[in-house]
Amino acid sequence: MSLEIFARDVVPILGLIVATFGFIIMLRQIKFASASMIAACKSVETSTDALVRNTAWNQTLAAYNFFDYHKNVEDEILLVDSLEDEKVKFKTKLSAEELQILESSTISKRHAKNLLNDIERYCAAIQTGAVDDDLAFHLYHERFIRKYDVMSPFIDSLRSENNADELLIEFEKTALNWKLRKQKVEHQKKLKETQKMALENKGLGVTANSKLG
Repeated sequence: MSLEIFARDVVPILGLIVATFGFIIMLRQIKFASASMIAACKSVETSTDALVRNTAWNQTLAAYNFFDYHKNVEDEILLVDSLEDEKVKFKTKLSAEELQILESSTISKRHAKNLLNDIERYCAAIQTGAVDDDLAFHLYHERFIRKYDVMSPFIDSLRSENNADELLIEFEKTALNWKLRKQKVEHQKKLKETQKMALENKGLGVTANSKLG
């Protein structure tokens, strides 16, 4: 076979074979790369799901464990007992006179600060997402709202005294948010009760009409 014939007839065939093998190899590389990418995506998705579950679990645990309810109650008892003779009961919003009595007692003021600081730390954890807000609301919204309503004059006084408007701000934000949330929950509850009563009355009306007929 002459070189001319080889170049004309064989070389193109060899080139086609080489190109075909190259294309097959490229397809296999794309397939392997796609499989690796899918596996990596699944791994990321699995890791993300695990992270979400782990975060949710940690938030749930923190809702129970981050706030020492019993200590907070003890601080409240100490506060009330320290001013028992002064007839300050901490049942309603502090009056100007009650606030003056509280601030005149170093011991009572310390108990009040301990009470509020513990709540503030917990509320800060809620605001940053470290504690599950829904569970925390279920556990403590009644207590936190009530304490804010009673102690808000003392909080304002502390801010003025320390020239710090952000003092106990997380407690304030949480209490105000929860107060609105409580109102919405109560409104929805009343709405459902009204709708239920309306359906029951409608049912009684239908029954009465059927008897008359």
